[in-house]
Parts: sequence; C-alpha cells; structure tokens
Amino acid sequence: MRKTRKSCREKKRYASQAAANRRAVELNRKGVRIKPYWCPVCGGWHMTHRSPTAVLNEAFVEAGLAPVYV
Repeated sequence: MRKTRKSCREKKRYASQAAANRRAVELNRKGVRIKPYWCPVCGGWHMTHRSPTAVLNEAFVEAGLAPVYV
C-alpha cells in the first residue's frame, strides 16, 4: 500500500479503474460531468471535473515527479 497525502485522504478513493468508471457513468447519467483519473501519489483512482492533464500534472508534482506535457 502506498502512502497517501492530505490531498488523497480527503478524496473518495476507488481501488480499480473499473470501479471508478462505473461510478463516473452513474454520475454522468445524473448530469455530473466527472472523470476518473489514476493518482500516482496513492496508487488509487479519484474523480475530477478538471482536465486529465491538469490533474496528472498536479499529482506528479506533488509526488516529486516531473509534470506531464501533452
């Protein structure tokens, strides 16, 4: 199990991409535009309204890694 940081502890964590995708579909059907993303800090999956690139960049920087440029 990876360590979590405050930013991860305050978010709902999904153990698998499949579980996060199922929840995202449920929420999208209710009109909530949300996407799952893999978190390199805790190794789990979270949800966001933001672009995947912005989320990954923030998570990579928080984990001490270089940002992703897409």
